Amino acid sequence: MGNRFDGLYVNGEARHAGVIHSYSVENSNAVGDIVNSHEGWEILFSDRSIPNPGVEIEVRGKRFRVGSDSVFVYNGYEEHHEFYGRPNSNIKALLLRESFINDRLGGEASAGDFSFLDVESKSQTFSRFARSVFESLRDTEVTANEATAMADALVLDMIDSLRHDRPNVKKKLESTAESEFLFKDAISILHEAVPDAEFDLESLSASLGVTKFHVIRTIKRKTGLTPYRYLADLRLERARRELRKAKKSSVADVAMSCGWEDLSSFNKAFRKRFGSSPAANRT
Repeated sequence: MGNRFDGLYVNGEARHAGVIHSYSVENSNAVGDIVNSHEGWEILFSDRSIPNPGVEIEVRGKRFRVGSDSVFVYNGYEEHHEFYGRPNSNIKALLLRESFINDRLGGEASAGDFSFLDVESKSQTFSRFARSVFESLRDTEVTANEATAMADALVLDMIDSLRHDRPNVKKKLESTAESEFLFKDAISILHEAVPDAEFDLESLSASLGVTKFHVIRTIKRKTGLTPYRYLADLRLERARRELRKAKKSSVADVAMSCGWEDLSSFNKAFRKRFGSSPAANRT
């Protein structure tokens, strides 16, 4: 067992318990290492603003340095060793809960059966999606339905696009619920489309190769929201985070960077969603 030091896991509250947790791991005044394991699948990455956070992960005897361009995906059942080599290190993590994964797999397998072979995933699409989900979950306004939808899409994405030792599971899931993979793709595309003001339902249906009605039905069945509302909520959540971080950027610049072309519409939607104006959110 490594040296467990006080104050390492900061701001790691378990939100949306039973489905997905988001953690920000900070170490401000110590170096050391921890041997860890837990029930569920973990996605770990660094803050892009810190090219070398001073953290390394060892899984199955292979050691990786956490950097800004990749994410680490592994089954939490596998004992993993976390090394914190310098003070002021920072990493972020998503933990998908075992019970939720098992429910998602529908008896075809269980969470503990998987071994992810590409522990260090350089898939840019998956990396962007995972980071976007993390940022969304840090927002206290995310509903249980939205959190479940994002967790659902992550589980399917991991089965669908990452290498692991249970490739037969994807085929079985596809044969019984092919719309689940359509849902996963739709949610991933919507997260990437946040900055694109031109993106609309027609663009989404064209990207997926299905009718607009099919897209609406698939997303609403899983989230309770239309694709338009889901994307609008993603844009508002990102705008609120950016307003808090980018103090020097104007409200108009933040709105445009999050896919809003009309400032008046943005202000109205923001106030309706959060109960205050964008400007008041900066204080």
